[in-house]
Amino acid sequence: MVHRDSQSIYGEVDALVTLLNYQTTNSGCCKVVLHPQWGSAVYPASLFTKAPAAEFQAAVAAAETAIKRRTKKRKRARCFAKIHNY
Repeated sequence: MVHRDSQSIYGEVDALVTLLNYQTTNSGCCKVVLHPQWGSAVYPASLFTKAPAAEFQAAVAAAETAIKRRTKKRKRARCFAKIHNY
């Protein structure tokens, strides 16, 4: 991410190394972050907002709830398909 006023670059991988002490590996000319649980199967992304903390936290909670609900539906569908040989 480049800040429009200063042209400073915010490096996602560097931030994860600095802030969360994650390890990295090189892949050609790119650094690949290594998540402690998921290894390299992650894509780092940061979110910057001016939203009030309470509104931001409520939005994150709503998104997490929706994701969990969708995950449960998919698990049920896979189970149903497995039972009925779909």
